[in-house]
Amino acid sequence: MKIGILGGAGVAATNLLNNLIEEEITKKGAIRDSDHPEIITWQATKAPSRSMYYEGKGPSFINEYVKIANKLKKCGCKRIYMNCNTTHGAYQEIKKRSCANIVNLVEEVVKK
Repeated sequence: MKIGILGGAGVAATNLLNNLIEEEITKKGAIRDSDHPEIITWQATKAPSRSMYYEGKGPSFINEYVKIANKLKKCGCKRIYMNCNTTHGAYQEIKKRSCANIVNLVEEVVKK
């Protein structure tokens, strides 16, 4: 399964997430490259600031995230993860407008 990561809302956090995924897959027995999932990571560093938007001091980031989610979907990503807590304030709108299978990380954390 091909996974999409809509990151860049915290470049270091996105890089850490990729490392954590590799560590977890390796712990589960991955030995060769082919044992790992395909991952496309999009660093959304050109999207407007989420914090500034929520503070009423900047433009919305939502349109850019919808575009990126659609691009990841077109690349064959079956699941898309946004590794930014702040972004999840617009989760429903981004998911609805992109029609992509975006995982709600806030809900996943609550489940754990």
